[in-house]
Amino acid sequence: MKAKITLLAAAIALLVLAGWLAILQWHQEPTPSSRSAGLAAPATRPERPADERLANPSTTAAKPPETLATSRWQLLLDDQRPWQDRLALADLIRGTLPPEDVAMLYAALDHIPAPGTEEAWWVVLNEIMERMRKHGVGAAQYTTRLGTIIADPARPEVVRDYAAQHLMQWISPADPARYPGESNPQLVAQALQQITDVIRNPTLGHSTISGTALLAFTDASTRLPKTITEPYWAILDSYFATLWSNADSSSPAGVPLQSAALQAAARSGRSRHLPTIQKLATTPTTEPSLRLSAIAALGLYGGVESYAALAALSQQADRFSFAAKSALIRINQQRADHSN
Repeated sequence: MKAKITLLAAAIALLVLAGWLAILQWHQEPTPSSRSAGLAAPATRPERPADERLANPSTTAAKPPETLATSRWQLLLDDQRPWQDRLALADLIRGTLPPEDVAMLYAALDHIPAPGTEEAWWVVLNEIMERMRKHGVGAAQYTTRLGTIIADPARPEVVRDYAAQHLMQWISPADPARYPGESNPQLVAQALQQITDVIRNPTLGHSTISGTALLAFTDASTRLPKTITEPYWAILDSYFATLWSNADSSSPAGVPLQSAALQAAARSGRSRHLPTIQKLATTPTTEPSLRLSAIAALGLYGGVESYAALAALSQQADRFSFAAKSALIRINQQRADHSN
């Protein structure tokens, strides 16, 4: 008899436990998918579903209804939540989202992180921009919204850097069959003009923004028709001449942008700049780091003139000879690849 009572009590306990597990499973929101193994589970439970909050009029009368998805995106802005969890959540940004969700994601780009959490937020912000770009979320606004961020002097440099890179990839997707992009020619032209203005903005010459924008534009130019990009390259050609005019100064101010311009000109094959770049590479008074960039640029240009200048530099007994030898190796490799 005692054994029967014990078995009955155990069965009842199992039924109660199963009921609680079912309730917990019903209330639990889906866990964000992870792009890599070993990603930690969310440190805190998501807020309760919207339908539970709406069941209590006293808590919802003062604010508009909120969808479950929109409430989930709010977790992206939780600066105390591990950035890995927020990246996993950002990975769910795809497909056709309701207008209120799109509005929420664009509003998230304006988030000001708590002190001490800025770097973690910038990682999450970059992921939001990337997911929206790759999946065409909020496509009608993407060019304008990111353009606004790039032009905003109140934004941190790193945020404007990210916006410049994503905007240029948006107007020139690497794989149009896989990724969406800007389909409005007027908005493409608007983005190119805006990025050109940022590159030439004199107040940004000592920041990372102009150089990042220039290299992003250079990369986009490899995928856009030349008829579209050439007018903007013509503007930059004149700007480069002015930019390098004080390259013999001992001051390092502006050198990152000058170096980016050397790389951009060489990668794009702007042959009109080759004599200037050769001069920068071979003049001893050129700022040292800029001179190294000029030597590397000659390796990108290739050609007989570049090879001769690099060969002469490689014979010198200084640190520039190593850079010249590396550039020569690059040219020789290019020639070998072409011959095959």
